[in-house]
Amino acid sequence: MIKFLEKLFDSNEKQLKSFQPIIDEINGLEEQMKSLSDDELRNKTVEFRKILNVDLVQSRKDFEDLNTAELEKKLLEEKSQLKEILPEAFAVVREASNRVAQHRHFDVQLMAGYVLFENKIAELLQEKERHWLRISLCIFTL
Repeated sequence: MIKFLEKLFDSNEKQLKSFQPIIDEINGLEEQMKSLSDDELRNKTVEFRKILNVDLVQSRKDFEDLNTAELEKKLLEEKSQLKEILPEAFAVVREASNRVAQHRHFDVQLMAGYVLFENKIAELLQEKERHWLRISLCIFTL
């Protein structure tokens, strides 16, 4: 039983370490995001939608019309595209949150947001009053 628990926690540690390069990339973009004006930061969303070729009307229609298998395939394709802009998108959310609510995402919250993006379960035992911070990262990518 003890060996099972050791493997379980060791596995989690390895996964967390594998996410660190993404967190480092997000952190590396922080000064760049701080230097943007409010309008430039706001326009990042428009820029991301262009990069991803997002048509909100068509996306809503697809969600209603596609069967489960087709929808899962489409979502998997879109997720791979999202991964390309994810660090910059998370950096934008972090900066917007800091400007609007004076709440800066800590690295552990960025990591939790990434874990949620990967459809894994993330529960932080500390800072429970700031659950919305990590969820805001994923909501922005929807």
